[in-house]
Amino acid sequence: MITNKNITEIVRTALIGDSALIALVPASKIAVADNQAKALYPHISIGVDGGCGNDYETAKSGTINLTIYAKTNNAPNERVDAFLDSIYQRIKAVLHEKELSLSLTSEIRIDTIYETYESRMMAETDIAGLFFKTAKYSYVAHSRL
Repeated sequence: MITNKNITEIVRTALIGDSALIALVPASKIAVADNQAKALYPHISIGVDGGCGNDYETAKSGTINLTIYAKTNNAPNERVDAFLDSIYQRIKAVLHEKELSLSLTSEIRIDTIYETYESRMMAETDIAGLFFKTAKYSYVAHSRL
């Protein structure tokens, strides 16, 4: 069965497998989205909407929500806008119009994944010097049951 956890795991595995992205954001800072403050930046949060339930066990579609956080002092020459864009371009190179699979534990394949939205950089109002950028991807996944 395809679940949000499976989809999140596939996306995270693909992202941490990209050495250029890991040079910008440590693998430990690419994680499932939550509402808790992140202790260290930069950070990438992954959330999934849709893709679970018992109505169709072999195919699902939904949205992957990504949020990239960085502080001014994380960025070379304190150009956080360019730093966030560099991180996002690596994410897009890994995900956009690629086939992704996770066969070791769940036998699930994302057949179609594509960018549907990319925001501009915005300031986080609660933490000085923290900025973020969001993106959404649509996907169709199949289970090999």
